[in-house]
Amino acid sequence: MKPRLNLIKALHVLCIVCEISTAVGLAAVLLMAPFSAALVRDGRANFGLYAGHGSLNWNFRIRLPYGADSSIGNDGETGPSYGRVSFSPLRLHLEKGEGLIETRGSSDAAVAIDQIEGTMTLTRPELAAQAIAAARWPFVAGMLCTGGVGLAILELLRRMLRSAIRLEVFTAANIRNVRAIGFLLIASGVLKLAAGSWLVSRMTEFMMQHVAGGNRALEALYQGDVSMMTGLLIVALAEVFRQGLTLKEDSQLTI
Repeated sequence: MKPRLNLIKALHVLCIVCEISTAVGLAAVLLMAPFSAALVRDGRANFGLYAGHGSLNWNFRIRLPYGADSSIGNDGETGPSYGRVSFSPLRLHLEKGEGLIETRGSSDAAVAIDQIEGTMTLTRPELAAQAIAAARWPFVAGMLCTGGVGLAILELLRRMLRSAIRLEVFTAANIRNVRAIGFLLIASGVLKLAAGSWLVSRMTEFMMQHVAGGNRALEALYQGDVSMMTGLLIVALAEVFRQGLTLKEDSQLTI
């Protein structure tokens, strides 16, 4: 009885589509990076850089030449305001007396604010352009790392699905591909941590020089993800499968 392979074939096609879209997106980021500061300085684009939750997320909004309000992408804001750069996550530290909220008719503080977390948006195009220039290369390095690893993983998945279509599932080649995916996830976690830390340090340095001062101090936050743990788990499973395949081959030789 011939097995039904419709789902596997659909996943194979979806993997090809994701691989192509990832490659196009990565190429677009690399082509956009050299012009990002100029676009912001001229008030034609907005950028958002978010180094949190173990990944370097971003958004982009640009004014197209044929219409003042036309744009591609989405930066979460409404209206035709351009020339901005947003950084997140950031934590603002306030020293004693800086964030006090006083009650009416009293000099005693009712609430004391120690720190505030959120997104900081630079609304002056000149300052925003300097900020994007300072964070450009850490961001590009992070996108190269994550995008390259993502493309490699999609390619390995596509090969595994293609072998499944040929009814070659439990093979040494597929086990090697699974192990490679695990190692790639581990490498991705390490590279994202390095690129994210670099971006965070540049963000913090720029903000402290141009925005914070006096009783105010800014700190950029970055949280690791579970890529390394997931990669270790996949590598361990690949080793179990390899041992199982070896035992199966030995039993067939014995028979």
